Amino acid sequence: MIKIAEKESWNLNNIQKTSRKEFILWINEGDKLHDVVTCPFCKMNNFIRISNVDRFGLSFNALQCENCNLVSTSPQIKEEYLPEYYDKFYHPLIFGETEAKDFLFNSSQGKKIYKLIAEYIPSSKKDLRVFEVGAGSGSNLRGFSEYAKKFNINCSLEGLEYSTTYVEKAKKDNIILYADDLNSYVDKTESQFDIIILSHVFEHVTQSVEFLELIKKLMHENTILYIEVPGILSLHKNQAYRRLLKRYLVHAHIYHFTAESLEKMLIKNGFIPEFINENVESVFKINNSNIKTTLKHTSNISLYLNNLNRYKIIYKINFYFKKLLNKLIG
Repeated sequence: MIKIAEKESWNLNNIQKTSRKEFILWINEGDKLHDVVTCPFCKMNNFIRISNVDRFGLSFNALQCENCNLVSTSPQIKEEYLPEYYDKFYHPLIFGETEAKDFLFNSSQGKKIYKLIAEYIPSSKKDLRVFEVGAGSGSNLRGFSEYAKKFNINCSLEGLEYSTTYVEKAKKDNIILYADDLNSYVDKTESQFDIIILSHVFEHVTQSVEFLELIKKLMHENTILYIEVPGILSLHKNQAYRRLLKRYLVHAHIYHFTAESLEKMLIKNGFIPEFINENVESVFKINNSNIKTTLKHTSNISLYLNNLNRYKIIYKINFYFKKLLNKLIG
C-alpha cells in the first residue's frame, strides 16, 4: 500500500495536493502495483535501498542493484494501468497544472536536440520524418522543426502522448499526435522515421526490452535515435533538485540512469552509441554490424551520493559562481 511516509521535498500547490490524494486512493484500489524482485537488466536480486520515499513523500523505494548499479523504483505501477495514470494523474501531480503546458521541459529543448544530433544528419538530407514518444503538447517537435528550417531542412512531425488534453493542444498547432501506446501504434503503421526522440521518456518505460524492439520497427538503418533521461550523476549541476536525492526521485521514473547504465541497456538490445554524456543526453543507431562496443566510463553511485551530501556547500558556491560569471560574460 502506498502512503505519505514523510513530508514532501517540493512545496506542493493545491492542485498537486489534491492530485496526490486522488492518486493514493486510485493506486491502492485493486492490484495496480508490483514489487521489483530482480534487477530488470542483469536479473540479480541483491539491492541497496538508497531511498524509501519519492519527492512527494510517497512510499516508493529507490533500489540500486549491487551487481550492475542500475537504480529502479519499487513498487512500480503495472503496465496496463499506465495510460490511465498518465492521462489522469501525472501532469497535475508533477506540474501542478490542469491545463496543458506549452513546454514540459523547457522552451529550447527542441532546438537543443537538433544541435546535438545535427552532425549525424547527412548533409544531403533536406526532408526529415521526425517522431517523438511522450511528446506532450508537441513543443519539442515544433522547436526541432523550426530550428531545422534555418538549415533549409523540412520536417514532417508525428508522435504519441497518453494525455488527451495534450494531444488536443498539439492538434491546434497542426502536429499529428496520437493518444495511443507504442505497441498499438506499431501494429497499425508501416512508417519508418529519420529521427526518433525519447526526451525524458525512457526512464518511464516499464518493459524496456519490448519497448526498444518496438522502436526498432520504426527505424531504418540510418535512423537517429535521441534519448535523454535525468542523470543521477548530474544532481550537483541541477539547481532545481538543490543537490538532494529526494527532490530528484519520483515514482513515475521506473529507472534512474547513469550514462553507463543507459549505454549498457541500449548496447545489450542491439544499438550502438554515437554520443553520450553524463547529463544523460545520447544518440544511438541500430547496430547492424554487431560491432563490439567498449564502455568508456564506470559509475560509483554510492560514492557520488555520499560526496553530494558531503560537498553540497561547495557545489552550491560553484553553481552561483558560474551563474555570476555567465552573467558578467553576457
